[in-house]
Order: sequence, then structure tokens, then C-alpha cells
Amino acid sequence: MGVLGLMTFMNNCPGGCEKVSLHELATCRRGAGVGAGVRPGVGAGVRRMAVDAPSMVRTWYTPEAWVQGGQWKEYMASLSRFLKALHNAHLHPVFFFDEGITQMKLQKWVQRRLKNGQEISEIFKYVRHTGQQPGRKMFTIPTCLCTFSKLALRSLGAEVVICLGECDKEVARYAKDMDCIGILSADSDFLIYDTVPLLSAHKLNMDDMSTVMYSREALCRQLGLAVSDLPVLACLVGNDHVSFDELQVFRTRCVGNYRGCRADVIIPRVAQHVSHLPHEHDALKSIERSCFPMRSQGVLCDAVAEYLLPGQCTPWLDCTTDRSEADVESPLCDDANLLQLVQEKTSAGQMNFVHHVLFTGKVEWSNALEDPDEASLPPTALIYRLVRQHIYSLVLGARSVEEASMKPKVKEWMVYHGNSLNEPHLISAVPLTLPGVPLDMYGLWQSEDMSDRKMQAFLACFDLADMFQIFKSLQPAHLALCCLLRYCVTKVPGLCLADIQALLAQALCLSSMDAKDLADLPGSPVAPRAVHLGSMFVRGLYMLLAVNAACGEPFEQEGLMPWMLFDGKLFQLKYHQAHNSSSPTALLKTKEQLQIFGNLFEMCTSAPLRDNDVNSPSTMTEVLVTS
Repeated sequence: MGVLGLMTFMNNCPGGCEKVSLHELATCRRGAGVGAGVRPGVGAGVRRMAVDAPSMVRTWYTPEAWVQGGQWKEYMASLSRFLKALHNAHLHPVFFFDEGITQMKLQKWVQRRLKNGQEISEIFKYVRHTGQQPGRKMFTIPTCLCTFSKLALRSLGAEVVICLGECDKEVARYAKDMDCIGILSADSDFLIYDTVPLLSAHKLNMDDMSTVMYSREALCRQLGLAVSDLPVLACLVGNDHVSFDELQVFRTRCVGNYRGCRADVIIPRVAQHVSHLPHEHDALKSIERSCFPMRSQGVLCDAVAEYLLPGQCTPWLDCTTDRSEADVESPLCDDANLLQLVQEKTSAGQMNFVHHVLFTGKVEWSNALEDPDEASLPPTALIYRLVRQHIYSLVLGARSVEEASMKPKVKEWMVYHGNSLNEPHLISAVPLTLPGVPLDMYGLWQSEDMSDRKMQAFLACFDLADMFQIFKSLQPAHLALCCLLRYCVTKVPGLCLADIQALLAQALCLSSMDAKDLADLPGSPVAPRAVHLGSMFVRGLYMLLAVNAACGEPFEQEGLMPWMLFDGKLFQLKYHQAHNSSSPTALLKTKEQLQIFGNLFEMCTSAPLRDNDVNSPSTMTEVLVTS
């Protein structure tokens, strides 16, 4: 992430880093007024800090259990403690998330996802061999952790900014304009921007709120460069825009026959070369021609320009050239009312998936903890493709098959085993099958007296429109739960009754347990199949949120969150109990829960269901009889 080897170099650079207290950074200039990061909406004496949130999720995720699918209530408690500690330090954090991948960084994103897929395969090999969770060295964030972190922080009252595409430049700009104490991140790119200091996310101590602050000035002093030279250095060393391998020809000029990648060798040599170049546009063009003959003209100049904030210029570029719109996609529709609605709802945290589809025409799903050797369970990206297609129909206003054929296709970059990611899948909208007047998203949001139609549309996105009369009597959380599980029952041939029992039982038990209760649960062997099922369920919760947004929000968003409906450690426990033919009385705590379980299980499985256990009863009636 960022410039190759730069953080290692900074850790050994004289004066390059120092341990700091966030509390002391905040208090050293308290009361300095508007010029010191105090703006309307932030209390007097409180300093702002920009947070590159995706860099922080590993630090925030403190629960010991991670491979099972996420300890979401414990994660929420960790976030709450973090926010409280910042508040006590007189800091107002502003959390930035990016939404989607820019074209310039797509190749690097694909490489990382394929590498992460190999790491996940190793995780499942370990789990199958030992029946235990791997150590922290193999840690991979639970499925959808970054996605739900946006919503978790908002629900805790934090300020969250979501950027369409890459957010680095927006973070750097905001931090400089608002005179933040620093940018909390693990991305060394923030040393290259001419902005406030970089604070290490990796070295943050959440107990005493101390971390390491890196000095841009010390870097320049050590290398004999000006701050305006750093973007050129970054691109010639190798970053997310210009790969290390592409620079082999250039590196040979700088370091001779050296073929390693030690930062203490490469960075000073490249810096020396940069310092001797004419500081002008033609110098970069010359390097482009010799080093990137197979890439489009201007690739190096565009990469350098990515580090320039609004109003900044550099002698290395022709600053009369406007590159601001180079990577901006056109919306999939030109309906101004719909675009405004989606913008407003996204600002309120309600419509991230829809916003990304509408404004970029793309969807990117990163890695999930899915077992590539589990033949009975398909990848979650494929399980929920039909749901996404129904969402596209609502967003694009494709009310019929004929209309859908004329609408633009959505580019899906879905990471799963077997997908090479050489190119996106082009996915068409699939209209909903509903009686009455055809529906679209704008109509559902604008109509106040359409609760039934919103609910029908919601169910139709999961191909469950015929269940409306049965489901509408349920309380919202139970309805959403049944909707998701029944969809999986009908679309995933490898599911068995015990899987549904375990998923349903853990969701019902979760409501009466707090973070400490869940942390204190006894450990159970980790079943790799249950890990895969956990990812399927959590991805399904994300789809519930996306459908809810596209259908005019028939449900309160908070009730669909994973900390309300899923806990990985609890699910592993219920999974083993259910697969050992335990009766429902062993899965649940109270008679009330048992009664609710019976009703919901019947709704989830009343259609014919595949069953891989001949001893498992085929209907809930038989379950109750045998118990």
C-alpha cells in the first residue's frame, strides 16, 4: 500500500519518525482558533484528525476470534472504546472510506485480491488440518468488515465521509484545509502529498493512544529533495499507479546491476537521479518513452498528478493541462431527480451500493472467507448475483425484459475462486416479477403511502414475492432473517436443514447476549464449512441492506446490521450442536425462543429442501415431535 519500501526507509531515517501522544498533539494547540482545525460543528478546544479508515480496521478488530465470520458485537465495543478515547483526548476524528477502485489502481487491486485468495486457501488448509483458528499472523479481516465499519461508525455518532473512487487525495486535501493534527493511516502515500503529518495506524497503541508520527521534512532532508519532488520519487520507486516490475529499466540506470528491492538502496539512488534531472515536464516525458513503451502516453505524468491537491502545481508537470476528470465515470442514467435522491441518501449512509452502481456502472467485491475446496457451497458472489440483477432493474428503471435489454450492463469485478479477474463480467438487469404497476427505485422512495409495495418489491428482489402474505405478519428483523435464509435454501443446493437451524438459532440467541457474553463463550472446533456459511450469511446481510435501499427502505437499516443478527463464534457453537442432531431445545435458551424458532424455521424451509443428513427431520413439525 503506497510507495514500495518507504515506511521501512522512514523507520531508519534520521529524524524520520517519533513516538507521539495523540492527546498531547491535540492539546498543544488547543484554543488556537479556526486556523488550528477548529471549525463549526466541533467544540472549542477540540482538534480534528483525518482517519484513513480502511487502514484502521485491522487495528480496530481486537476480538481473538476472526475466522468464524466476525465477532460483530465485540467489534462494535472496540469501536466505541476507540471513539471514547479520542473524545477524551479532545480529538474529533473524521473517517474517510473509498467506494470502488479507480482505473489507475485497478491492476494493483487485482494483484492484491489474487494474492489474498491464495492466503485464504492457506487459512482453510490450516483449519481443516487442525480444527482451530489460525494465529494472528494469518489474520484476514472478516467478510464485509470494511463495508460494515462505515455503518458501525455512523451508528456510534462518528463523522464519516465516503468518496467515490480513491479517497487518498480527498483525505490529504481535507486534512490540509482543516489543519488537522495529522492523518491516521498505514498508507505511505500520505508522506508524498504536501499535507499534514502522517500518523501510523499500524503502530497505534489503543491503550494509551500513542503512535508514531512521520516527518516529511526529514525525508526530504535525508534525500536532498524538495517536497515538490516527492511525487516523482514515489512514481519512480514504485507505487499503486506504477508497478515495481515496470520500472526495472529505469532502476538499472540508478542502481546498476542490483536486483534486490531493499529500500535503503533503491530509494536514495532514485532520489539522487531525480535531483539531477531537469525539473520540467519534458524530463518525465523522456522517462515515459524509455520505460513504458507499452503503456499509454502520459501514464507517468498522470501518476505524478495524482499527488497534487487542488490549487497545487509542480515544475514537473504542465499545470495548464486539466487532469481532474481523467478517471471520472458517467452516471448510468441522466435523471437529475434520481441522481439527487441517491446523493442525498448516500450522504445519510443509506445507499452506498446503489450510489456506486449508478454513478460508476461498476461493482467490486473483495475477498471473502470462502473455502475453494467446499464443493457443496458456491461462491457468495454467484449466490447473490440474481439479487444484484434485480437491484439493477430498480436503479435503472428496467420495468420489463425489453427495457432491460436496452439498459447499460453493470461491470462486476467479483473476487472468488476460479475467477481470473482478467476482465469484468457484464451483468444485465433482471426485472422484478410483480403484479400491478411496474416499479422503479425513484417511485418507491417518493411515494409515502406504499409500504406494501415496498415490501413486495423487497421480497421480489429475493424471488419471494409469493411469500408476501405469509411474511408480512412478522416483525421486521425476523422477516429479513427469513427472507435471507429462504433465498439461500432455494438457491444453494448444498445447504442442509442443520445449516438453517444453526443460522436461525444463533440469530435468535444473539439478541439476549452482549459483547462480554459472546467473548466468554466456550471455544469449539472450527468447522471450515461453517466458516464458509458465515461468509455467505454476512454477505447476505449486505444484500439485505442494498435491497432495502433500492426499495424505498421498508425496514429500519439498523435492524439489518450483522451485530444484530450474526456472531461467528456463536454460530460455530450452534453449527456443531445442530449437526450433532441436537434437538431445538439444546439450540435455544427459552420456550419463547423455541416457539419463534419453530415458526421461522417452517417459513424458511416449507419448500422442498436438500438434506445431506438422513437423520435430519425434513420439516419443523417432525423436529418438534422428535424433541
